[in-house]
This record gives sequence, structure tokens and C-alpha cells, in this order.
Amino acid sequence: MRRTSAPPWRAVLAATLAAILATAASAIAQAPATGSAMTGRAATTPDELANLLAGVDSHPAVIAASRAVDAARADLEQVRFPLALEGEVAAQRFDVTATAAPGVPQETVDEAVDEARWNHSASLRARLRPFRVGDLNDLDLQRQLAVAQAERRLRETRAILEVGALRAAAGLLVAEHAVRIAEAGVALADQAAAATDLRVERGAAHARDAERSELEQRRARERLRSATTAQERAQARLADLVGPYLTLRSLPDPSDLPTLDAVEAIDPEVLAAADDVVLAEVAVTSAERGLLPTAQASYSWSTADGAVSISLESRTLQPTLAYQTPNPFVGAAAGIAVPDGTLAEPATIDGNLTLALSYTLGGQAAYAVDAARARLDAARARLDAARRDALRAAAERVEALRAARAEAGFAQAELQLARSEADDARLRLELGVASPLEALRADLAALQADLAARNAQLALLAARLDDFSALAVPLSEVLP
Repeated sequence: MRRTSAPPWRAVLAATLAAILATAASAIAQAPATGSAMTGRAATTPDELANLLAGVDSHPAVIAASRAVDAARADLEQVRFPLALEGEVAAQRFDVTATAAPGVPQETVDEAVDEARWNHSASLRARLRPFRVGDLNDLDLQRQLAVAQAERRLRETRAILEVGALRAAAGLLVAEHAVRIAEAGVALADQAAAATDLRVERGAAHARDAERSELEQRRARERLRSATTAQERAQARLADLVGPYLTLRSLPDPSDLPTLDAVEAIDPEVLAAADDVVLAEVAVTSAERGLLPTAQASYSWSTADGAVSISLESRTLQPTLAYQTPNPFVGAAAGIAVPDGTLAEPATIDGNLTLALSYTLGGQAAYAVDAARARLDAARARLDAARRDALRAAAERVEALRAARAEAGFAQAELQLARSEADDARLRLELGVASPLEALRADLAALQADLAARNAQLALLAARLDDFSALAVPLSEVLP
């Protein structure tokens, strides 16, 4: 005999079918796009990506790294500035007494001493740097390396933050989609529990079935709570990197990211190890210079207005010009007290040539050279180790990318199967051979497969971005 009416629990499910299916459709419609075959929506635009990446400019880490570059460049310019001036003004008071020689009035001597009690002097020294050799060249090279290291730290900081911003923005989109799916799961669990209660009342199900339905309700609500918390954390993470107002409307397509050239992008650890080798070579050169004697030459002119001198030393070959005012006490004392009772004129020295040669005796310099050479060997060994580690890390990133691409393909295939099964379930529902609950579960399974596919796309995006963060290449420099 043919039944003319459906059981009450089927009527309840039929009444709520439209609302739940609408929730599922809304979850699919509001889901972030990837620009691939998964959705028909457009991919993230270059301007949208550029605006997001520009948000890291105001991050404290970028500002700190940028100011470190400015400081390193200022230190380099300090070495390269062609002129260094030094000035000094001093005043000294001498408590002196002098006894007049026979025949010389004591008043004359006292007046000369009084004039010489205060000695006012001034000096001005100018160091010229027409070229950089020796110790000055070593210092210049060290400062150049410091600038290069600071610039690399800035690029590395920017690369890490830009990659983090893109991953956070994509993660936020997936987290929002997960919340919508969790909401649909709560609605399905509630309706399934209501249907189970009706079946229990009419004896079509056991009390154990009701307990299982209640457990599914609690589990669905816990999933919603967890998804909501994950969304809030993803939003906070993105806001910390680029501010609270920059987001993406759709998931970036990993295939749109450029492939880094292995020649242009060198592992930062290898570059740092190469810098250590250069610094060690500079240290060896400086230590070997210590085995040689240091020569100094200077010539000074003495006039009534002061003394002018020029000097040169072999360590840096920097000529130094100096001027110093005369010492009034020396001038006055030179004209005092001669044996025959008259004032003698002091001898006039028009110039003074000084040649000096200094040398460090003992084995200190030789040991310093041995130590510097040992450090150079150690730096070269660390460079070789860094290159090996970089090759191994690159191979691991390639393998991780290959695995992520394969998993994304599997997830996409699972999504297509789940959507086909959902379509079949709806068709069976229309034909009356499937329950509304079965159709809802098929739709929810399709949504969950869609979430799994998006998570796989997110993992693939992260694998593509690993090269940029590991090799310290900012995305803003390579994206169109």
C-alpha cells in the first residue's frame, strides 16, 4: 500500500532543508577564490598584493633594520671623508721664580717671569686622506662589509615580513571559510539531533542514537569555537604585520609567483660566511703588516707666530698638517740670565726634520699572524659548510614544494568527487530515494572537501614562499 504522507521527522527536515542549503551555498559563494580551476573568480590583482606588501614598511623591525643601514653608511662616509680636523685651545699657569744674574736688574727678570706665568696655546691639526692604503684601506673594507651586511639584514627582514604578511592574509581567508563551514556543521548537527529525537519518540531509534547525536552537536560547536578562535588569531597576526585595514579578497594562485634564479638568490648564510672569509683575510694582512717596521717622517717650521708641521707615516700614508702657537714662557726664558750680565738673543731654528723607525720586538707579531691565519682557515671551512647546508636546504625545499603540489592535486580531485556526490544526493532526494539529511551531509562533505582543497592550496603557497624567506628575497622586488 502506498504511503500518502511522510513521517514527521522527514517533514521537519524538509522544512529546514532550504535554510541549511542556503547556508551551505552562502559558504561556497563567500569562499575566497584562488584563481585556479577550483573557482571561477578572479585571482588576486598585482595592485592588491602590492598594497598588502607595502604595509610592512611601517613595521618596527623594518624601521630598525633601515636605520641600521643608515648608521653603517655614515660610518663608511666617516672613513672616506677626505679631511679630518682637530683643534685644541689650552691655558696653563706656571708658578715660577728666577734669580737675576750678576749685573742684571732683578726687576727685569721679575717682569719677564710675570708675563710668562700664563701660557695660552692653540693647535689645529688636519689629516688628509687623498688615498686609502694600509690600515685605512682595511678599515674602509670593514665598513663596506658592514654596510653590505646591514643591507642584507634589511632585505632579509623585509622578505620574512612580506612572506609572513601574504601567508597571514591567505590564512585569514581560509580561516573565515572554515568558520562558515563550521557554522553549517552546527546547523546540520542541530537538525540531525532534532530528527533523531523525533525518531526516538516514535520508537524508530534507540536512546543511544540520541546520545550520539548530542555528542555530534557538542563536537560541532567545539569545531566552530576553534575555527572562530583561529580566525581571530589569523586576523591579529595579519594586523600586527601590515595594520588592521589591509587584507586580500581572494587567495593568491601559487603558480603566479615567480621562480627564483639560483644564481641571483644566494643563501644568506653563505653570504655571511663569505663576509667572514674577507674579514679574516683583512686580519691576516693587518697582522703581517705588524711584522714590518713603521716609518715616520715629519718636518716643522718655527716662526714668531707659531709652528707649522707636516708628517707622514707608513701605516696609512696619511699626510698630517699641524699648526701650534708659540710658547711665551719658552720665549721669555730664552732671553734671561747670561753670565756676562746681558740678555742673549735665542737661537733661531727655521725648521726641524724628524725621521723615526719603530719595530715590535719579540714573537708577539708572529703569533698574531699565526692566529689570524688559523682564523682564516676556520672561516673558509665555515664557508664550505654553509654552501653544503644551503644545497641541502634547497633540495629539501624542492621536495616540500613537489609534495605540496601533489597534495593540492589530490585535494582538488577529492573536491570534484565530493561535489559530484552532493549533486547525486540532491538528485536522489528529488526522486525520493534519499533523505534530506543525506543530502545535507553530502553538501557538508563537499564544503569540507572545499576547505581541505583550500588548505592544500595554502600549503602549496607556503611552500612556494619558503624560497623567498629562506633566500632573503622580498616579494615586492620580484612581483610584477
